[in-house]
Amino acid sequence: MPNDNSTRGYPLPHPDNIAREDAQRIREAIEQISADMTAMEGDSAVASETVVGIVRLATEAEANAGTSTAAVPVVKRVKDMISAGISATVPSAISTAIANLVGTAPTTLDTLGEIAAAIENDRDTMDVLNAAIGAKLSKSANLSDLTNVATARTNLGLAALALKATIDSAALIADGVITYAKLASGAVSTVADFCSNTASKLLSVNSLWGSAAPLAISGASGTVSLDFASRLNFHVQATGNITLVPTNLKDGQAFGIRISKGTASLTIALGNQSSPDAATWYPIGGTAPTTTDQYVYLSGQRIADTILYSGGKIA
Repeated sequence: MPNDNSTRGYPLPHPDNIAREDAQRIREAIEQISADMTAMEGDSAVASETVVGIVRLATEAEANAGTSTAAVPVVKRVKDMISAGISATVPSAISTAIANLVGTAPTTLDTLGEIAAAIENDRDTMDVLNAAIGAKLSKSANLSDLTNVATARTNLGLAALALKATIDSAALIADGVITYAKLASGAVSTVADFCSNTASKLLSVNSLWGSAAPLAISGASGTVSLDFASRLNFHVQATGNITLVPTNLKDGQAFGIRISKGTASLTIALGNQSSPDAATWYPIGGTAPTTTDQYVYLSGQRIADTILYSGGKIA
């Protein structure tokens, strides 16, 4: 007897079946459909930020309280509440601001038009204003019209710098003149300064190559912390199974790790970075390199929260 079913699993009749068989299959299909309809008549899920379902409109009290997280406010009610709030506070705030601006001015001088008319009709006031304006600095003069440049420089806290005199008398520094001896103590970056990125100092050839030199970690076993605030590359000499866990690996930083194992059977695992921020290891190409040889090399680069790496045994 052919057993055709619908996509939902309901038994279907078939031309090759006898009537009694198809009648039984139709009965079973009706029973399954009835069960599905009953299930669909159950309570629908209540809608939330993550679930699609029934939405309940908020009552007026809930809308006014503004504390319900399950009911949705009606748009008109929200609009009415906003309009009521504006009409209750904004006009009063505007009136208060205008009153503060006017202050204790007499009613004959409490508008801009009245003030302009009063000044225009008062020659003495106009003369005083013109004299005050004439004493102001000219923008186009770029401070060249100051009556006492030295006093102005003192008032600005620039007297000790004597900028103009220093610049006028300074000689150009020839190539190769600046040496470590002529720099302030601590102005040149050390290896630690460069690796930790915690100081704004001058770079030197020594600090750059010193940062690149692999840091040797001998007798390594268990969890091995690779602190990239101290060095850019590492040479791990393992005496047991190890798990390499980086710290302070910065976004965009590249690295190289050589692992020398006492025996080829020792295992190498990679632990994700958690300090000062999280980063996860991912092999380039999707397949982790072979690390079962006695000498292994891994290289990679951190990009955002991903540590991309490749490598394998050293032939």
